Formats: sequence, C-alpha cells, structure tokens
Amino acid sequence: MAPEIFTRAFEPGKADVFALGILFFQLIAKCSPWTSANPSKKDKRVALIADGHVNTFWKYHKLETLAPSLKTLIQNMI
Repeated sequence: MAPEIFTRAFEPGKADVFALGILFFQLIAKCSPWTSANPSKKDKRVALIADGHVNTFWKYHKLETLAPSLKTLIQNMI
C-alpha cells in the first residue's frame, strides 16, 4: 500500500509508480523492501529511504552491487 494512503494525500498516479517500484524491488531482491510502509509502525528500512540513507538501505538487503542506474530508478519510484 502506498504511504500516501496513510497521510490522506492519495494520488492514484503516484501510487501506481510507487507500486511498480516495489514490484521491481521484489523481483530483484526476492523480498519486500520493508515489513510495513505505515509510518506509525516505525520500520527502520522505511526510515533509511526517507532519511536519505540509501546506501545503508541497499547494503541491508545485500544489493549494494546492483547497477547504480537501477538503484536510482527504484529509489525515485519508492
């Protein structure tokens, strides 16, 4: 579920891009990028992306060797 749904700022186009970014991530990593995108659940992996610690996010998932262009694409989508 797109995080915008929890903040009541839902925009269908952005939610679709977010969902596609999650799908790309899951196809590559074979796991979900986090357990919950709900900000109230305090999943540290959501905070890594939100706070700009993207290198730590990729390292956490053992994907630090992923092509930089693919990382950028996914980061911009999620």
